[in-house]
Amino acid sequence: MRRFQSIRALVVLGVMLALAACATSGSFTQNTYRAMSAAASTYDASMRSLADLYDRGIVGDAEKEKAILYGGYFWAAYQTTAEAMVAYMEGGSATDQERVTRAMVLLSEALGKFMEIVQPMLQKEGEA
Repeated sequence: MRRFQSIRALVVLGVMLALAACATSGSFTQNTYRAMSAAASTYDASMRSLADLYDRGIVGDAEKEKAILYGGYFWAAYQTTAEAMVAYMEGGSATDQERVTRAMVLLSEALGKFMEIVQPMLQKEGEA
């Protein structure tokens, strides 16, 4: 049960960090990188926890495949955001910044959907 609580706390902390990174003072670039880092950390912690649950037989093959599928959507959005950031760093135009902002919205949505799919799987830790 303690492990479940720490996993859940880590996931919640990651999401809170992502939101806080977007609201902190600093440059657009710094805030974007902070948010991307927090999103990637949240994803990584969740997938590591799921791998552990899978190894212990708590999460099955179908759930594993679903997590991998939605994780792929997250990483596609992450890569799109990273590419938009490269273009922004090279050009720095308002259009480039808008592209990054749109990509960050998609990244946030992808992380939210990933967590929506994964959270019930992570909750199985407390039931086991």
